[in-house]
Amino acid sequence: MQNEVFSTTDQWPPLWALVLPPSILAVSALVALSLLAFNVWSSHDKKRLDTILRVIDLEQAENFRFLASQFLLIRSQGILLRLNDPITNEERKLRTDLQVYLNHYEIVAIGIRNKILSRSIYKSWMGSVVARVWNQSADYIQIERLKGVTDDTSKYNASLYENFEWLAQEFSKNTIKIDALYRPNNS
Repeated sequence: MQNEVFSTTDQWPPLWALVLPPSILAVSALVALSLLAFNVWSSHDKKRLDTILRVIDLEQAENFRFLASQFLLIRSQGILLRLNDPITNEERKLRTDLQVYLNHYEIVAIGIRNKILSRSIYKSWMGSVVARVWNQSADYIQIERLKGVTDDTSKYNASLYENFEWLAQEFSKNTIKIDALYRPNNS
């Protein structure tokens, strides 16, 4: 018998035919996973943008502008702290308007804290307003937090507008920080 030399060119199937299909499959899987990750990321960013646009619409709406004007009226008349314990029907209505206005910022803060809303977009757009409204309403909020407190701080309601406070402090280092020991100016 002759010595036959076995060459790779005579091999069946050729080596490239064994390596190529799994390589193509691996590359295809990586591309598919990359596209999936990109779509999830894009979808999440689109949802955040849609949500912030809805907030913008809300803040431009007539009712919100009315609440903002009520807040300015309350501040200009110097009756903010009277609304902690309203006496007249007009004061009760103003208190309700004030609480709805402050609740708006609490809800926005919750959205930002939970990464539903974009912190950077909202800060660019409303950062100074958030800090200013917080500072202007801090005494009112503190009186609300103190309701029911006697000698100890066990009944102090620190959770009332806590997200709004956090957001104001995130947006400005010049915000009023309140805790159980803070006392409002006019009390």
